[in-house]
Amino acid sequence: MQKTLYTGINTLEFYEISQSQKIDDFKEKYKKRASIEGKNAELKQFHGLGRAKSYGLVAMSKQAKLAAIAVNLKRIAAIMTAILSCFSEIFVRFRINFVF
Repeated sequence: MQKTLYTGINTLEFYEISQSQKIDDFKEKYKKRASIEGKNAELKQFHGLGRAKSYGLVAMSKQAKLAAIAVNLKRIAAIMTAILSCFSEIFVRFRINFVF
């Protein structure tokens, strides 16, 4: 019984790509991309960028910009809420300590 190994046409190209992914420069670029992917996923899943609501490049550009504004406003609101809750907690502690 004889075994045959078949290789694809692009085997050499795939090997070159896998070798280029081991370079430190590629790894640094990929770290930046990996940090952005979660934000892109949020835009696609929760803010409608997975499907165009209108026709044309201009309409899609407007949709993407409005979605980005919405996401940024949500992040700003979350940061401000965290800051204000921290200050209110400090104020309540100060008031309790000052009164008693």
